[in-house]
Amino acid sequence: MAATSAQVAPPPGGAPPPGDLDDRGAVRRDAVRARAWRAEGATRVVGDVDCERADLNGLVTIGGALTAREAVARGTLEVRGPVHVAGSLSLEGTARVATGIAAGTLRIRGQLTAGADVRVDGPAEWAGHLDARGDLRAGAVVFDGRLTIDGALTATSIDGRLRGRSQASRLTAERVVLRAPLRLGPRGELTVLRIDAHEVDLEGVVCEYVRADRIILGAGSHVARVDGTIVRQHPRAHLGPESRSPPPPGLSR
Repeated sequence: MAATSAQVAPPPGGAPPPGDLDDRGAVRRDAVRARAWRAEGATRVVGDVDCERADLNGLVTIGGALTAREAVARGTLEVRGPVHVAGSLSLEGTARVATGIAAGTLRIRGQLTAGADVRVDGPAEWAGHLDARGDLRAGAVVFDGRLTIDGALTATSIDGRLRGRSQASRLTAERVVLRAPLRLGPRGELTVLRIDAHEVDLEGVVCEYVRADRIILGAGSHVARVDGTIVRQHPRAHLGPESRSPPPPGLSR
């Protein structure tokens, strides 16, 4: 059955009263205020969205802020204001947020672009590409794909599989493990100015300065300066001449 087209406006006096909203087809609303909001099709909200749960499928555009306890979006989501999700924020497809994001947890399958800082109280996980024009702060970070962080990435731990070119200004965590697995095409690579951690294990990372107690330099890594103990270095890893801590005896440089 073909999707129906509708122009839906709230009753006089503002947004709809709290309750459940189910939008299907082509829908336009001035604002959304609901307990649960489900949208499927092409949905445009001119103003803000405020709900307990948002379940969005298809093409959804929100002209203001998105505030929810839980939000799931599949397809294409564009939010021109900030996003505040107290619990789980799950994105599948393409999502663009013009300003910042605050969430309890974050899960991405596809691409997320944020115009400012991304703050996640718990874990942040993605398969695809996360592009933040500010800082990214989270609990445990696990990703398979790319990251483009204009600012710093700060987390309790960072575990990533690099696919393609990535960049960040700084990584800070207790443990940083980055792999650049071989596949068809070029090996993944991360360019970063500085890494601070207790333990780092790096492949395919180009970094100006690494400070850590234990440092493992894997294949394709290139570090200009280190402050810490190099416990293992791959023959295809390059270390610049200004290392403050030599590798253990018998380990070639």
